Amino acid sequence: MILLATAAAGDAGFPWPALCLTAMLGALLVLDETALAQTWFSQPLPAGILGGLIWGEPALGLALGLPLQLLAVGNLPVGQIFAGDKVTPLLGLVGAATAIGWDVSAPFAGTGPGAGRLGWLLVAAALGSMIGDGLVRWERRLHNALMLGGLRSLHDGRYERMERAHLRCLLTTALRGAVSTVSWCLLAIVIWLPLYDLLPARLTAALGLLPWLTPALAIGSLGELYGSRQGLRWIVGGFLVTLAAAWALMGGVGT
Repeated sequence: MILLATAAAGDAGFPWPALCLTAMLGALLVLDETALAQTWFSQPLPAGILGGLIWGEPALGLALGLPLQLLAVGNLPVGQIFAGDKVTPLLGLVGAATAIGWDVSAPFAGTGPGAGRLGWLLVAAALGSMIGDGLVRWERRLHNALMLGGLRSLHDGRYERMERAHLRCLLTTALRGAVSTVSWCLLAIVIWLPLYDLLPARLTAALGLLPWLTPALAIGSLGELYGSRQGLRWIVGGFLVTLAAAWALMGGVGT
């Protein structure tokens, strides 16, 4: 798979340093989701921009991260609540799209070929999130087994085994983040992104409409969480902040 990914990336050589940095970012951000600081840099919008910065394409990271953030706005990583892996597929897809030089348009910027590619990336991110959900649930069952042995050792007044179990849990999460990020990147380069050229024209046109559906889903989620009035303030405030970020990343600062 690695050789195929290198060939698919073109004659200029595969950007391995960027992939390694993205793997490290994936490890840090999956830890940030629930295990460590929970800074929310692991949310799709900031994660996409951070991944894009590593690959030199922050605008692409924003283009993919913004619709995914709207889809995830009602799914916050609070406590044991979890649904899907929102980090590693996103980072992998940003890297893959950049590595093969995909021209992806900004969200809500029309329905041309770039919008179709963005829709195809959104489908991949959604599928990756659902697949990752099962992996994370398996990981948490492993964590429970590791911590159970540590808890039993507390009866003897020994904390060393508990500390080792906790460290193993953190390392397991970080390893899952790094390996998943690299896997999604290589799979996208070898399989998913080349499939787009085989899609019929009607389907690619329909894919360009997918980003336009995400604001309505976000409005419904916020309305359910906070009520219509309070949710509206969050929507307007977040929309203005996102517009400012998009303006800066798309070159507005230099104009």
